[in-house]
Amino acid sequence: RNRDGEPVLDHYQRYDVVLGRSVTSPARFCAWIADLLKPDTGRLVYIVGGDLDPVVEDGVQLDVPLDELLGRVRGTSDKRALVFNASDVRRIAAESGEAENVVRSGPGRRRSNRRRRSNR
Repeated sequence: RNRDGEPVLDHYQRYDVVLGRSVTSPARFCAWIADLLKPDTGRLVYIVGGDLDPVVEDGVQLDVPLDELLGRVRGTSDKRALVFNASDVRRIAAESGEAENVVRSGPGRRRSNRRRRSNR
């Protein structure tokens, strides 16, 4: 998004696939990238380990252990690749509440107003 909060059309709904790894919760990642996926055909592939929140788990279209994908001995990694379609990515972002927490940055914008207020 640009500094006025409008979608940057160079990337808005242009991607067939977005790949992410567990740098944050799957719900938060869904909120970050929901605008990037093509609405009808877009997919998110997210690499994660551990348990999932129910709102995220309900949207999983495919769940494949990385060991299986890479042809390795089972149990080498606890990570797995989750696949979500674009409509589930948007639903997860909305139902989890993460869509409301996304802070868009750009020239002349503060990254987070909440952090600034809490330090007063």
